[in-house]
Amino acid sequence: MLNCACKHPIAAGGAVGDGGDAASPSGGGPGTPDGPDVTSKRAFLSALTTSAPTVFPFLCEILEQHFQAAQQLQSAPGAAAPGAAPAAAQRADAIAAHVAALSAALGALATWVEWVPMRRLGASPVVAACSFFIQQGTSALRMQALDVLRQITWRKRANETVADYTALMDAVGGGLLTATQALGLMLGPNDPLPPAMVRELGYGGSQQEFGARLLEVLEGLGEGHFRCLSEPAGRRSAFLAQLLTFTRHPYLRLSGGTLTLWHQLLREATAAHALTPQLPGGPTSPSKAASSYTLPPELCAELMRVLCAAMARVVPSADPGMNNLPDWCDSHAEYKEVVVSYRSQAKAIIRAAAALAPEQGLAAAANCLGAALTACASAPAANGQSMNAAANRGGAPTATCQLEAAILVVTAVMQPLCDLAAAALGVTMVGGQSAGVGAGGTVAAAAAAATGPHAAAPTGAARAAAAALVNGMAELLQSVLAVRLSDPKHMTLHAEAIEAFGRFLALRPDLAAPTVACCLEAMRLLPLEAPGQLPPPARQNPEWRAQFEARLAMANVLLGLARAAPSSLVPHMTALVTEIQGLWGRGLLREGERVLLWEGLLAASSAGPPQLQAQLITLIFEPIAAQWGSAEWQATVASPQAFVAAYMPLTPLAAGAAGPGPGAAPGAAAGYELGARDRRWTVYHQVTLLERALRRTQPATGGAGAGAPARAPSPPLPSGSGGGGGAGSAPAPEHPFAPHLEWCLPPVARLVACIHALADPRMVPLLGPLALVNEMDALERAVRLGEDRDAVKAAEQPEPRCVAGGSPPDARYFVRGVRECAYMVLSLAATQPGLAGAMWRSQALAQLLPAAVAGGAASLGDHVVRLLTRHVLTPWAQRCPASRADAWMVPLCSTFLPHMHTRLCGEWAALHNPAAASGPSGPAAGASGPGRPSVNGGSGSGGGAAGGSDATTDEVLRDTLLRELSREILGFLNALATRRPADPATDPAAAAAVAVAVGPGGPVASPRASANGASGPLQECLLEAVLRSAPSAAQAGLATGVSALCWPDADSAARAVTFCRSLLLLAQSGHSELEGVVLGEVTRGAIGSLGMVSTVLVQAQVLELLRSLFAVYLAPRHPRAPALRAVLAGLPGVTEQVLDNFSSALFAAHGDKEQRALIKQLLAAVGGEEVRKLLASVSRLPAGVSAVPEPKPRDRGPVSDITPQDMGLPHLFDLPDVL
Repeated sequence: MLNCACKHPIAAGGAVGDGGDAASPSGGGPGTPDGPDVTSKRAFLSALTTSAPTVFPFLCEILEQHFQAAQQLQSAPGAAAPGAAPAAAQRADAIAAHVAALSAALGALATWVEWVPMRRLGASPVVAACSFFIQQGTSALRMQALDVLRQITWRKRANETVADYTALMDAVGGGLLTATQALGLMLGPNDPLPPAMVRELGYGGSQQEFGARLLEVLEGLGEGHFRCLSEPAGRRSAFLAQLLTFTRHPYLRLSGGTLTLWHQLLREATAAHALTPQLPGGPTSPSKAASSYTLPPELCAELMRVLCAAMARVVPSADPGMNNLPDWCDSHAEYKEVVVSYRSQAKAIIRAAAALAPEQGLAAAANCLGAALTACASAPAANGQSMNAAANRGGAPTATCQLEAAILVVTAVMQPLCDLAAAALGVTMVGGQSAGVGAGGTVAAAAAAATGPHAAAPTGAARAAAAALVNGMAELLQSVLAVRLSDPKHMTLHAEAIEAFGRFLALRPDLAAPTVACCLEAMRLLPLEAPGQLPPPARQNPEWRAQFEARLAMANVLLGLARAAPSSLVPHMTALVTEIQGLWGRGLLREGERVLLWEGLLAASSAGPPQLQAQLITLIFEPIAAQWGSAEWQATVASPQAFVAAYMPLTPLAAGAAGPGPGAAPGAAAGYELGARDRRWTVYHQVTLLERALRRTQPATGGAGAGAPARAPSPPLPSGSGGGGGAGSAPAPEHPFAPHLEWCLPPVARLVACIHALADPRMVPLLGPLALVNEMDALERAVRLGEDRDAVKAAEQPEPRCVAGGSPPDARYFVRGVRECAYMVLSLAATQPGLAGAMWRSQALAQLLPAAVAGGAASLGDHVVRLLTRHVLTPWAQRCPASRADAWMVPLCSTFLPHMHTRLCGEWAALHNPAAASGPSGPAAGASGPGRPSVNGGSGSGGGAAGGSDATTDEVLRDTLLRELSREILGFLNALATRRPADPATDPAAAAAVAVAVGPGGPVASPRASANGASGPLQECLLEAVLRSAPSAAQAGLATGVSALCWPDADSAARAVTFCRSLLLLAQSGHSELEGVVLGEVTRGAIGSLGMVSTVLVQAQVLELLRSLFAVYLAPRHPRAPALRAVLAGLPGVTEQVLDNFSSALFAAHGDKEQRALIKQLLAAVGGEEVRKLLASVSRLPAGVSAVPEPKPRDRGPVSDITPQDMGLPHLFDLPDVL
């Protein structure tokens, strides 16, 4: 009977009553293997409910009787007679039989407790029995008892009374915690972990499975029912103590399993300190107050202490090549995943705990950071020693590990503390977002409400507590600034620690100057081996690279401070400019460090008056403008040959000279030295600085962002800033960088044109060993192939690559770095508010930029064209005004669209028919050939190494690159085909013209002509301009977009559907020349796509496309209906009578859904069995596919398998079984 009860469980989701999920009519029909339908389920539940008063007490009685019988046999004294041995065996058999009955009863109860009424379950001895078995039962009974309690914790209150629900869960918590305390698993905060507990609950221990199961029960109880635990009885405190005990365990699988629950408990707790923001609307309602709870500050402090100590021992940067992984993980990747997740969750917990206990959070951060800085100050230089060596061998964490963990703690703590103090003191924070939590939501949200117009004034106690908190953070910052660390790794972490106080400077702006001064002084602890204006050494080693990165990290602190508290730096702008210029003049700064410092000042200037940004930009870029405008520099970018000669000249190495090093390229490149290092170093940082300036500057009316304080007054910059003007000069332009576009973008365009020309077939033979600049390196290949990036970086570590290096492979990094920075410059110039209008209006830029950007695309590799399309062409297409399309986008598309049509169609054909690659289109079809750079890496890695090259990986890489490129090109085509409202900021004349020209029902006013759902008057899309001015290029674009419907890539097909819908809308809004494409190629492509397995995920969108097309052009009186009927008549077995029947049924259908079903029926009938199976998998249209809402949006259930007989319309189409 017990086994029978075990074999009839209800679904884990609980009972199915009248409110249960009513399955579709097909769910319980004949032949459905998914189980009983809703009627049989209800009948089964009714039978169980009827038998509950009899069966459940019977199970409880069995549990009690067999337990008592087994206990009596166990405690009975053994006989000493000669026949005692057989009697003992019989008693053992009897005890085993009783234990088997107990096991069967627990197994049955694990099912019954899921649905038995909570009052009956709470009054039964089940919970008490489970608690006893956990304490004193066998291993099997202990696990079964935990299973029973786990099933109870998974239950929800549903229709039970609050009293019954609360009493049951409180009893479960009491029984469970009583058992764990009796087993010695519940410890106090100051009790050390017993070695036996560490060993038995750890990996490979005898109680490992028991610990994991116990943690599951604790998680279920805490996540769903923590408020049910009785506080007066001490069960909440006991539960938290048990959870904290597991968190202290060194086994990460066990301790890490508690972090999710900790985060939830802290997030839902109510803060109870003086700094708690007072939300508008008065005190909390009684109902919410009854369900709220608080956590003691002592618990928060102890939890933070435990996590601070644990994070120092959990290091994610274990060396992949060392045998130092713990036993519980199989690979470095698995270990890193677990550790990174642990640190991320721990950081969120510390942030939440600090919001509940600010003073304790600050103390924990101060103790952790102080101990780490002291350890680093007294530790010897790391000399490249592995960060995790000591931690993984069971010793004390290294000083580096301690500092890394301390920075995570400080970063987590400072956000909520700054927000709480700012709310109490009435200070507005820039971008005031914080992950600190409370009962009312995030600390940032509460702080914003507390400083709003309807907020209550902070109390005196809150202001006093905030002042004390600010003083404590100031003391901690000053202690950090007083430390000087010369080890490169420690200096890098020291910089992160200083940057963590960025938000705090909004509360104490007087500390901004000492903070920046500390960073500049710390950089001098690692002196330069040569004047900073010179490039780095031609051959670098890991030690030099570590020092280089440490100095960059210190310079980057200024940018972090400027982004967090820009107004605190504005009063010191003049002094900072003077200091940076002085350091550069004395050769104490490298190019990259100066770029970061200038970027920080540009970001800070956004909080100053509008003239400040203009002055600073002029000051920074005057030397660059003068150099780029000189005839000497212009000659270096006049042609690709001049570019190579100026920036990448090769010098043969003398016989007997030292080789280029172990990381140099093999073959011919190994015998050459790459010259012009200083030129490469300079121009790379000039383009980088230009990109950073465009990113950080803002228009004069933009302000410093939402929530930013008022602009701070600033002193005048040093003399020589030129042209910026002072406070009394002419008004600043709409964007401070707008006056500089016409001198900075043409040189960038010439750099791009020269770099693109390096892949030209006529130029490649002239490059010689430098031909590798057009190839992907090992790291790029590893990223595309999904391989381990760390392994590739480790292989390159002995000789790091640099844009100013002396080996030929360094040229690849120079070309790639300049190219990608230039792409971002062109993208930002077209997308930054207030700057794009100046770019589009410039006739000089329009004559140069499109030709330079798209002119050499035919020779570029797929990976480069993808970047070009994603970062330059698509943003241009999305933002170019229609009135400037003829000047910008028509010349670009005239070159780009025909080439991409030939390339993509050829590559897809070659991918599925390799023999086609040897035909006339072979070189253009593959990713390599005389006119296209190879995908093979130039690092010389073998096929077995990460990032290496062999036939298999090359084929996978070509497929990946082709799919990525196809998706980007389809995105570009969609941007061209989308109508958007005219932007008065970039094209005020066009916006006014569109507003005047729009009439009721006009083509431009039609909302269906916009694929992005924009409202208001729309300007014509760029595709319309291309159709008018370059029809052949437009036809190439149309052919590409329609052909993508049948490419075996679901993402590309989905974007192609969007493009075809835009074509349909354009054809309906006045472009009759598109109707032939829509009725012919689009219809055929959509029908063909429905028969492909690779595009099954987008079949719902394709069906909606066909429905929209048929609903318009298949109407009986539509003039284009014969053309569409001619296309459909080409399907197998489709006759005029079939089309008449189909059309009649289509226009008689009720709603879009029935029309799609009819289209599926037609195509399934002509397509055969395989097409029927594919179409049967499309049960309903995903939300958001149709641009027009359906008249009847209710769901009518899934569409059944598609045949005319199943639809109940065997006479509708009269189609023969053609296949």
